[in-house]
Amino acid sequence: MNITSRREFLKQAGTFGACVCCMGAMSLLDSCAASKNISGTTETSEMISFPASSFRDQNFITLQTKKFEEPIFIGKQTDGSYVALRMLCTHRGCTVKVPKENADKLVCPCHGSEFSTQGIVLKGPAMKPLQSFQVTTLNKNLIIHFN
Repeated sequence: MNITSRREFLKQAGTFGACVCCMGAMSLLDSCAASKNISGTTETSEMISFPASSFRDQNFITLQTKKFEEPIFIGKQTDGSYVALRMLCTHRGCTVKVPKENADKLVCPCHGSEFSTQGIVLKGPAMKPLQSFQVTTLNKNLIIHFN
C-alpha cells in the first residue's frame, strides 16, 4: 500500500487544479478567437446584418450573435451566394469548430461528427444537418434571417 503524505497530496492537487484552470482558459481563448467582431453589425431578434466586405479575401467567417450561444458560420459559395449555419452539433449540442488545417468542413470536438460547409453530415454520430438560415443581401450588407 502506497501512502502519500499530506504535503505531497496537496502539491499534486494544486498542480492538477492549475492544469484544469489553464485548460479552461485555453478553451475560452480558442472560442473567442473563432468569432469576429465586425463593425457595422446590426442585430434584432429576427436577423443580423453586417457588411459583405467583412469577408475580404476569406471564404468564410464566424460571427457571434446575441441570439445564440454558439457562433454562426457564414460561408461564401463559388457562385457568389452565401450559406449561414448555426455551429451547434445536432448529435449532443457541442459547438462545432472549423479545423485550422481544413476549412472545407466543420468538426465536432466532442464526438467527432463532421459536416460540410453546407451543413450536411459527412461523418456521424450526428444524423441531422446543421441548422441553416436564409441569407439575403441589401445595400452591400448580408442579412441572416433567424426564422
